[in-house]
Amino acid sequence: PAPGDTIGAGEVTLAGMVRDDAFIAALTIDGEPFDVKVCAPEVSFEKYIPLRPMQNSVRVEATDLTGKTTSMDIPLVCDVDGPLVSFDTPLVAPGILRAVAFDPAGVEALRISGKEAALSPAADGTVAVSVEIAREDLTAPLTFECADRFGNVTRGTLPLDMLVLNPHMP
Repeated sequence: PAPGDTIGAGEVTLAGMVRDDAFIAALTIDGEPFDVKVCAPEVSFEKYIPLRPMQNSVRVEATDLTGKTTSMDIPLVCDVDGPLVSFDTPLVAPGILRAVAFDPAGVEALRISGKEAALSPAADGTVAVSVEIAREDLTAPLTFECADRFGNVTRGTLPLDMLVLNPHMP
């Protein structure tokens, strides 16, 4: 992955190459020594790195034969959770259900009882959501499913206090 990338898993294989005209003698990745078999001007590496949720920093540190050490911190974001979904405005049914969703990786889709909702991204990273709820949609509990671009999903049932029946509905 590139520095700053968002990873949709709890681990990543970090691969790269370090270079130094004075030959690489030692290499550590995330504080652990990497086996440099032969001192060389270029050393390739590949290492499995477990990630914590959200912000991570992996340090790669190379030392040449003269003892000079250079390091680089590689920031990575780990996203293994589904999007946050907030239903703040009661639905007068039938009518339009509105919500707000957020995920660091981006909201890919939101469905209410199987119906695809319209998504309107905002500048702050949130996504405004709206979907038309018809009378026939009210026969079962209103469920929701929201997915991010990695396939992480948040599922639930719309709280009953969010539903107000239109008194003029037949």
